[in-house]
Amino acid sequence: MPKPTSQPQAHKPRRKAPARSKRTLSTAARRVVSADSPLTPQQRRFVDEFAAGGFQNQTKAYEAAYRARGAAAISGASRLLNQANVAAAVQVLRDKLSAKLEVTAQRVLEEWVAMGFYDAADLVVTDENGVLRDITSPKDLRLLPERVRRCIVGWSWDRNSNFTLKLAAKTPNLELIGRYLGMFVERKELRLGDLDKKSDAELDAAIAQAAQEIAQAEGIPVEKVLAQLRAGGAGAGTTMH
Repeated sequence: MPKPTSQPQAHKPRRKAPARSKRTLSTAARRVVSADSPLTPQQRRFVDEFAAGGFQNQTKAYEAAYRARGAAAISGASRLLNQANVAAAVQVLRDKLSAKLEVTAQRVLEEWVAMGFYDAADLVVTDENGVLRDITSPKDLRLLPERVRRCIVGWSWDRNSNFTLKLAAKTPNLELIGRYLGMFVERKELRLGDLDKKSDAELDAAIAQAAQEIAQAEGIPVEKVLAQLRAGGAGAGTTMH
């Protein structure tokens, strides 16, 4: 008696598992960050290092807080400073320092004006009887008006024991005033040397440095400058050699 043959079982199609949420670190990083968002430990260190350096070197502060160098540090620092919570934390420290030193934009501008627009004739002083007085020692500086004293940046005695005054250079202070008031359009010229003789690493470093200088001169984000450089342009008003 022949054995009954077993019918092949039909395979049921497997049900696809529901797609998992791919919430990666980069996705989390793209969340909207407000000025009130807490800083991460690395962001806090970046802010502290930036403040410790007098708010002058954002790249160095980024290198101290993150494992990044060169172009990565430059773009990373710029990105952080454009982030609302980091920018707010930096501003808080700036305000604290300004309050402690009693420094305001108006006071700084007044100092620039004093050092940029003084008249040397104002250094001629007379006594109460209208007789000319020589300024022969530091104590005689009190005879000068305050606005004139502000243009004095030092004093000494020459080889003949004559008391001499060192006055502030006018041109740098006039340039600062003009830049502050937006009176000038800067043209930034960067010299990168013989690019055909540089290695890829040296080229990357040169491009990163150029981008940093252009961004600071033109007041635009480093990322925008890097994009312009990669596209073959150096940005408006910039010549590269």
